[in-house]
Amino acid sequence: MEHPRGKIRADKAHEKLVALGYSGSERTTRRGRAGSPGVQGRPGAGAPAVGERARHVVAIRLRGRPTRRRVKTVLFCAWLAWSRFRVVLALRDKTAPSVFAALDVTLRQPRAVASITRVAVNGANRFRWHWALLAVLLLSLPGCSAGGSDDEAANRDPAEVALFDGSSLSGWLHAGPGHFELRDGVLQTHGGTGLLWFARQSFGDFELRLDWRTSDRTDNSGVFLRFPDPQDDPGVAIEHGYEVQINDDPSRDPQTTGAIYGFHAPSSSASRPPGEWNSYRIRVTGREYTVWLNDVLVNRFVSTDSRRGLEGYLGLQNHDPDSTVDFRAIWVQPLP
Repeated sequence: MEHPRGKIRADKAHEKLVALGYSGSERTTRRGRAGSPGVQGRPGAGAPAVGERARHVVAIRLRGRPTRRRVKTVLFCAWLAWSRFRVVLALRDKTAPSVFAALDVTLRQPRAVASITRVAVNGANRFRWHWALLAVLLLSLPGCSAGGSDDEAANRDPAEVALFDGSSLSGWLHAGPGHFELRDGVLQTHGGTGLLWFARQSFGDFELRLDWRTSDRTDNSGVFLRFPDPQDDPGVAIEHGYEVQINDDPSRDPQTTGAIYGFHAPSSSASRPPGEWNSYRIRVTGREYTVWLNDVLVNRFVSTDSRRGLEGYLGLQNHDPDSTVDFRAIWVQPLP
């Protein structure tokens, strides 16, 4: 905390964190609070007084426990000293896209919105909740980078290879119509049908992880696996590789998200609504293809097609001009 005008109660802070999904202990919360200069250490310290004319936003950052993927949760907590706003965001990493995604998720949670919209009124001073969120963004963005945080990188398996870390398209080539745009650490599809493929290295057995997000239910894209050098023909990936589908509109295309396109339908639907990030984990060993969507097993398929080999390149599809799909955090771990 940079400006210790108010006093923060650790027990109240911990209640807010738990309400938003924090799994750490109250002891961890107290340690994080106590470690910030100027924060009152006694449990009974009062919250910032209503109407206090402090000029600054006061904030504290806490780190949570590692998740199953061994990536620490970063919790950003902000208090507005002149009101009773307490805004808590659970971030996957310290990147700008994660901040925006966390804001979107927070606003979809009734308990979080109820907490954010409690407005302190002092005379003519009335503060709306969107100013609180703007303050959180302003505080978060200076510490953000286009790629993953140092904490996330430190917790990844050393064998993992970053295909796209948000900073550049180094190693990637595009085949066919359309293109991908790099904006704020995110790859976005435009036009099509085309193929963005990682040309620097081919892969045999591997585990691929990436995040994707649609803007509308009708958006269509896919992740291509183990195809030969396409030159400038995206059809090579379709004919000689496998595609893990992204499409939540069966009326437009019966092959839905999680399908091995044209070969094996998904066992369940685990997509999040448009505008929210989804995570694919795709494991390929020998001729077996296993797909998890948001940690839910949605497909397991064994190939019998001799036209599709045991090694090849990886790529992303820009399907058509009416589809806008974002990608970020693309990592692959070669398997022995």
